[in-house]
Amino acid sequence: DTAQHEMPMKIAKDGLSFQLGEQNFALCKSELPPPTNELLPLKTGAYVMGENACENAPNLAITMFHGDRFTTHDNNPTECRIVDVKKSGRAYAVTTSCRDVKRGKVEQGTSLYTLKATTGYSISFKPGGPSLTWKRCGPSIRSLQDGM
Repeated sequence: DTAQHEMPMKIAKDGLSFQLGEQNFALCKSELPPPTNELLPLKTGAYVMGENACENAPNLAITMFHGDRFTTHDNNPTECRIVDVKKSGRAYAVTTSCRDVKRGKVEQGTSLYTLKATTGYSISFKPGGPSLTWKRCGPSIRSLQDGM
């Protein structure tokens, strides 16, 4: 007859350290699996529309992909959270809930994303409709930070 003792475990807010009973443990960041994007297999970062150069793209032609949402930083900034994804080959029917940052208005809609790789995609807002092509420029774009 062995008695089982339950040890209290406390996990730190950073998720990298924890305490089990009186013992402290820490994980090195290199021991953690790399973050994955379960929603769309796109790299996070700044994307520019069409043939715009990354260095000189106007804010109107830039969107940021954060893994779970897209944001724009033009005169009408929006935040579109991904709420559902249905995959078919390289195409993804993506339902988003978009919020107009200035007015607070929220709209939900579905768009068709066709991935070119993990660094580019085209988007069509209607089946068979025209599409816009986007390419990744890196983690961020300086013009956004400068407010250009």
